[in-house]
Amino acid sequence: MARRSLARLRNIGIVAHINAGKTTLTERFLFRAGRQSYVGAVDDGTATMDFMPEEQERGISISAAVTSVDWRGFHINVIDTPGHVDFTAEVERSLRVLDGVIVVLDAVRGVESQTEIVWRQVQEHRVPAIVFINKMDRETADFEASLIEVSDRLQCPAVPLVMPLRKGGELVGLCDLIENKVIGAANDDLSVWRPSRQAIVEACADYDESILQDFVEGGDVDADRLHRAVRRATLDGGIVPVLTGSALFNRGLDWLLTAVCRYLPSPLDRPVVSVDGTPVPADEDAPLSALVFKVAFDGDECLHFVRLYSGQLRAGELVRGSRHEGQVHVSSISRLHAAEHEEVEEIGAGDVAAMCADVDLSTGETLYTPGHPVHLESVQFPSPVLTSRLEALLASDYDAMQAAAAKLCREDPTLVLGRDRESGALLVSGMGELHLQVFEERLVHALGREVRLSAPQVLRHETVARPATASAECRRHLDGREYAARVELSVTPRPGTGLATVGDVRVEDDVAAAMIRRLLLAQLRAGMSGPHAAYDLSVDVTAASGDLGTGSDGVSAEAVVGEALAIGCRRLVSEVSVTLEPYVDCVVSCPADTLSGALADLRSRGVDIADVHNDDDRGQVRGELALSRVLGYATKLRSLTRGLGSVHLRPVGLRPVVDKG
Repeated sequence: MARRSLARLRNIGIVAHINAGKTTLTERFLFRAGRQSYVGAVDDGTATMDFMPEEQERGISISAAVTSVDWRGFHINVIDTPGHVDFTAEVERSLRVLDGVIVVLDAVRGVESQTEIVWRQVQEHRVPAIVFINKMDRETADFEASLIEVSDRLQCPAVPLVMPLRKGGELVGLCDLIENKVIGAANDDLSVWRPSRQAIVEACADYDESILQDFVEGGDVDADRLHRAVRRATLDGGIVPVLTGSALFNRGLDWLLTAVCRYLPSPLDRPVVSVDGTPVPADEDAPLSALVFKVAFDGDECLHFVRLYSGQLRAGELVRGSRHEGQVHVSSISRLHAAEHEEVEEIGAGDVAAMCADVDLSTGETLYTPGHPVHLESVQFPSPVLTSRLEALLASDYDAMQAAAAKLCREDPTLVLGRDRESGALLVSGMGELHLQVFEERLVHALGREVRLSAPQVLRHETVARPATASAECRRHLDGREYAARVELSVTPRPGTGLATVGDVRVEDDVAAAMIRRLLLAQLRAGMSGPHAAYDLSVDVTAASGDLGTGSDGVSAEAVVGEALAIGCRRLVSEVSVTLEPYVDCVVSCPADTLSGALADLRSRGVDIADVHNDDDRGQVRGELALSRVLGYATKLRSLTRGLGSVHLRPVGLRPVVDKG
């Protein structure tokens, strides 16, 4: 990709709450840009971007899908992301490699719970954004209310660039405030829009001195200067442009595509640095640096989705991976159009594509030119909150089931395979009930045979209330000889750090120190005093003595050392242990006449009410409660609300377990 064309390249994502119209918007983009001659429909299961059977059956996006379009001299790579909270990790890894996003809102429902989640992710990654208020064709659509919610709930400097013209509950036209242009309506009186246009001028005054002067003097500002200032302000985060229309009826989408090209950044506008602070130039003549942000299987073929930041990637060449010692052979490169692949010989800096390699790369791995090592910031994922036991109906299917489950977990890092410490049964952990249901459906589809997934259980964790120390000793007879090991441990709370870590291991022998570190980390993952993995803490080995290696007779004392560490961990937390469980922000929406019943049921579950809203026809409750108390709640809610209620859960972190009866 030539440097000149980098300025005309856009890598964007589409993010939103579930059912706000993201995939419909992408389908319209493909049609309007001439990428395909038809418009896929989500409800009919014909959407190009929802190509997985589970997506077509459910009518929702589950996996991030990649495509690209050409629009008026620009090339736009588009990632359509899921809107359900259980698949937030798909949004997270997409945002890691995107230069800009479109945040889609439902004009009837405004800012919803998942909108707030994805907006926080957008802000954390500092990705410039455009807001598109969709579904303005609906009779109860409310542009002004949605705009207020964007400003208030998202704390967003929202500036509308396109306004809707509505009459009798219908969308009859749209007004482009910058260009002073109305489409779809006979109203040519643009003076009514002057205050709205002046708001744009005022917002841009800090980014162009000539605009500031004209604003102070009350002069007119031409469209070209406003477009340039809006771009600068958007890249700086000073404003978030707001456009509106209807994806379903193709209203305002040409303006939205043009706004993507005008206001959102190119790779040249989003320079990156490696983890050691070295700048990575967006230049195809520089050494290669690329990030693997997603892994997917197409049959037996493993596709690695990559974003190139510098250099070029060519089919057949050898590169290095940050998590591999040897070289990586790039066997093929493909541009993606949802499920379709178009093989190409090479891609350049700033681009997004998929590659096949001769080794198993992982999400978050950096690829680089041999002799020019670079390490880009990886992708961080939240820990799973639910776990289920996984069983094959036939013993002969077990190995195939385990292999297929492992592939699905490679695709989705928020799915984790493990084993029950006591029974040895296979366990799978995920982000929510829907997440595990989809995993089961995909596993059955991959195997062609039924499997059994138990009812999910909440994953609890163990932490400590304060620092503590302990020592332990273990003696055991092995092959006619007594082995002994003694360890001294200390634990320190580390709030907000996630899974427990091993700190210092004060043992002079490097081999013995490595063994102790490995055994202790395994113990922390298994649980220090029970079945719950240790969390938000660090354990140091302040001393170790005895048989710490392999004796002259070849017998290893590893089992003795491991038992000493297990005893030490139990003693370490005996008086300071705290059990944690995941809590969620719960938003329940239902008909107004059923609100009291839904509210009473929530209170019986121990909810901490934050807000109750009740208007003429719709009620809403928002609060926090333990995830364990809302498992299976959607079914109960439907019975309480004549099937018209909905619940959205957002993880808010771990809290100490409280017995509320």
